[in-house]
Amino acid sequence: MRGIFSPLIIAILAFVIYSSTRTPTLEISTKKQGAADFEFKNVTISMHKEGKKLWTLKASESAIYNHSNTFFLLDIDGQLNQNDGHSLAFKSPTGAYKIKDQSLKLVKTNATLSLLDTTYYIICDEIEINSKSNMVFAYGNLFINSDNMILKGRKMIANLTTNKLYLTHHVNGTIFTNIFN
Repeated sequence: MRGIFSPLIIAILAFVIYSSTRTPTLEISTKKQGAADFEFKNVTISMHKEGKKLWTLKASESAIYNHSNTFFLLDIDGQLNQNDGHSLAFKSPTGAYKIKDQSLKLVKTNATLSLLDTTYYIICDEIEINSKSNMVFAYGNLFINSDNMILKGRKMIANLTTNKLYLTHHVNGTIFTNIFN
């Protein structure tokens, strides 16, 4: 009986020594906490309605977070077109598009807004373009320049449906008129 226990004890000791000296295998998750669900480079996004392209965005990078239904974009170049010939072209270093609200928020934006026969060049700290309501809101250090005016202010509201442009909060500037015509 002693002959059976000796090899069994040696085998158990060898197994314990082998298991205790092994380096454990660690699994490291490749997904970082807070990382985007999807990431893309050189992205073009368009919205179509009834066969017509309403707007187009181009960005060098895009990150999508499913839980917030939001696209975060870098180096944005975009165009918003209306059926009646109105348009808004814009460039921004960064922004976010909320799918549910159909609103695009941009920072440090340069934009060109064309309403009727007038083109407005707009520079602002922040701009929000809501394609659902056809409204454009600009905030911050706002500078608007056109052929017949130079204005500064803190807030602009452009209603693309009614073709009206509103300026509020510390507005100053110059409106040019041609009295010789």
